Amino acid sequence: MTTDNRWPAGYFIGQRGSLPDVETIDAFRRLPVLNIGDCMGRSCGASGLQAYHNNPQHVLCGPALTVKVRPGDNLMIHKAIEMDQPGDVLVIDGSGDLTQALIGGLMRTSALAKGIAGFVIDGAIRDINEWAEGGVALWARGNTLRGPQRKALARSTSPYSARVWWWHQAI
Repeated sequence: MTTDNRWPAGYFIGQRGSLPDVETIDAFRRLPVLNIGDCMGRSCGASGLQAYHNNPQHVLCGPALTVKVRPGDNLMIHKAIEMDQPGDVLVIDGSGDLTQALIGGLMRTSALAKGIAGFVIDGAIRDINEWAEGGVALWARGNTLRGPQRKALARSTSPYSARVWWWHQAI
């Protein structure tokens, strides 16, 4: 974890942990998400998210980079996209706020260029017509026309772990 003084108080970027191998990811990709959730004690999962990528057959499975942001602020999401590797899933906790979007079409373009597998966002998005074109998976709480801010405190990267594997289904 970052403990030096390069980041202002309230910002945090953890170190990227060890990643699962490609064979493990592919094996999870073929499993029904309900079975994975049952094997994890039925203690994980989200409700109320909807797919915006316009393909109900799209499977989202991969190492997760997690980001916790203040509602409506996407500064650290930009940093997370910069840190992401091809095939990563960006899981964003925006506290379920729907008053301002956290990501939109420009961030979708960055995700496509980097090969990011997809996003799971407890918050709002915008530019839904662009997301509907596909290419990158997106599940979010809702959408709004109002754009984000870029100034608040946030946390990025908790350790990668199997606890996020269930995200590969259409929620």
